[in-house]
Amino acid sequence: MHPFRRTLKRVFGVVFINDRKDVRLLFNCFLAATIFWLVNALQKDYKEVFTLPVLFSYDVTKFTPSDPLPKTINIELKASGWNLVQKNLGIGKDTVYIIPELPFKQYITLEDLEKTSSNGIAGASIEKIEGDSLHFKFISLNK
Repeated sequence: MHPFRRTLKRVFGVVFINDRKDVRLLFNCFLAATIFWLVNALQKDYKEVFTLPVLFSYDVTKFTPSDPLPKTINIELKASGWNLVQKNLGIGKDTVYIIPELPFKQYITLEDLEKTSSNGIAGASIEKIEGDSLHFKFISLNK
């Protein structure tokens, strides 16, 4: 064997795979490193915008909406990677429950939304909502 080729084989011998056992070992090392990286990355907190369904709770005998109520709302949530993966996959789909303070307020702000929907969005905190507030109109049926 040529001396230069022998030197190359000694230096880069790890890269050249001669046996099937070496292929399995290399694959298992990459698999373990990938799993370790994924678990480590999902421990961090991330922010993501979600479109969540909205349910309004109000006295239907006293009030009626003059405009159609929104069926969904875009909310930026901050949560761990595990919770965001669950929400993206649709596991435990959350619904935002809004209880408007009628007839006084015809809108809801981020602070109000955090108070009223704290039980609706599990494992995450609300960072902001689209448009900074959600407006709606109700008409009183009592005259």
